[in-house]
Amino acid sequence: MCVSLHSGVIVIAATNIPEQLDPALTRPGRFDRLIHVPNPDIGGRRDIIKHYMADKPCEADVDVESLARGTAGFSGAELANLVNIAAVQAAVAEVGPGAGGPATARHVIKRM
Repeated sequence: MCVSLHSGVIVIAATNIPEQLDPALTRPGRFDRLIHVPNPDIGGRRDIIKHYMADKPCEADVDVESLARGTAGFSGAELANLVNIAAVQAAVAEVGPGAGGPATARHVIKRM
């Protein structure tokens, strides 16, 4: 397949480890523009946590605002993992008379 210089094709790539990219890829005319995407701010963390909690049962004591404030520096993937691990812990923990139950603030904070 031959792509001309004026074909309108744009290739976007992402990496967590840019220093390991081959220098041939990053020389001028190739992948020569780096765009740093920072971790989310408190509003972004709040939205990400809400998004991942939407399909999980939670007790009323889970305060998304407090979680967002307490997770400064977390990436979106780390926030998703935090919520998922808390849900798994709640599912296997003894909650009430039987095993399992909705995630509580204790499950989430334990993961932080």
